[in-house]
Amino acid sequence: MNILDCYSSPWRITFETNPDRCNLHCTMCDTHSCKCDRSRHGKDERMLPIAPIEKTIRDLSKLGLKEVIPSTMGEPLLYPHFERMLEVIKECGVKLNLTTNGTFPLKGVDAWSELILPIASDVKISMNGSKAEVAESIMAGLDFEKQIDNATRFIAHRDEYREQGLNPTVTMQPTFMRSNLEDLPSMLEMAIDMGFDRFKGHHVWITNQAMEQETLRVPEFIDRWNDTVDELYRIAGNRIKLANVSKMCESTLQQSSGVCPFLGREAWVEHDGTFQVCCCPSEERAKFGDFGNINNKVFIDLWDSPRYRDFVDGWGDYEPCSHCNMRVESR
Repeated sequence: MNILDCYSSPWRITFETNPDRCNLHCTMCDTHSCKCDRSRHGKDERMLPIAPIEKTIRDLSKLGLKEVIPSTMGEPLLYPHFERMLEVIKECGVKLNLTTNGTFPLKGVDAWSELILPIASDVKISMNGSKAEVAESIMAGLDFEKQIDNATRFIAHRDEYREQGLNPTVTMQPTFMRSNLEDLPSMLEMAIDMGFDRFKGHHVWITNQAMEQETLRVPEFIDRWNDTVDELYRIAGNRIKLANVSKMCESTLQQSSGVCPFLGREAWVEHDGTFQVCCCPSEERAKFGDFGNINNKVFIDLWDSPRYRDFVDGWGDYEPCSHCNMRVESR
């Protein structure tokens, strides 16, 4: 059953630039959480060189690439070649789609705003509570009040660029989990008051045993989650855009419906240069097999390979797809 089309080039590509560099220890992170076994990643710091990133962006920008996402594991602003990456993105006329933890390390929020916002399509700030006790318990090491101040200043800078005719958006991005479920309505109210453009979340991945006690994607939490969804839409009205906020049912949990929003459309490159087919945790996507490496192959050749095209044709037949929490009902 193939209802997915494979684009001639990915419209968006993610580079896992620096998975081992982060200044926080979020409980749901499969790399930096105090609850996970970090020894499985080895002793050497994993880092994607800038040269293959630059070549891939330059090549794909001529073929339809629209957006680039730096590291989704680790804090991307700590990547030592991040500023060079921004220069390449600007030179190639594509957009930056950034997720950051809101601490704005090294340069501070004002200096980073000047570099990021002129080339950004969207900046997602990971936030997980409307009050310090909730947010700091999930994002260990966070100074909640400082994060709020940073986000407020970043949004003010966004408004300055809008006066110049640019339109970067800023998104509050929570992880949906039991620890913040009751706080989500207050978080949404806070996002509206602060001037965020969107409130976009995702359900927690079970990356360690502790996360089994945090997932909402179980039958006993369906009603509580669905009631929360209703409340979020009531609060949002036409004041803010909600994304990835949808109800669950038994069939949703069993993945009897829904399609992959990524295959044939987006691409991921691991810290070692390997082409990855989706955004599920690295130990899960390793089950899909080997699709090549940009350190010794031109990326578009990997994208056009029979190996990848056959994989797209067989979507849904793979074990990780059966319990993926990113499938959507329609596209």
